[in-house]
Amino acid sequence: LKLYEYLVSGLQVVAADVPAITAEFSDEDHIQLYSPGEGGSLLAAMQRTLQQESSEIDIGDFSYSARAKHIESVIDTR
Repeated sequence: LKLYEYLVSGLQVVAADVPAITAEFSDEDHIQLYSPGEGGSLLAAMQRTLQQESSEIDIGDFSYSARAKHIESVIDTR
């Protein structure tokens, strides 16, 4: 949930490329992913973030109500 809050607040995010993150996000979601344990990968993700200009993010995709609807849809399919 913290990553959603960071995105909604307009912050650029660098996160580890692990299943818990990639299940919800990809590089296209304004998050720079890096390979855990690889310092060069982290450095590259940080450099990409610094080179990007802050972008407007559609808050609707990351709002609490949108997340609640997504969670409800997952629960309803079980």
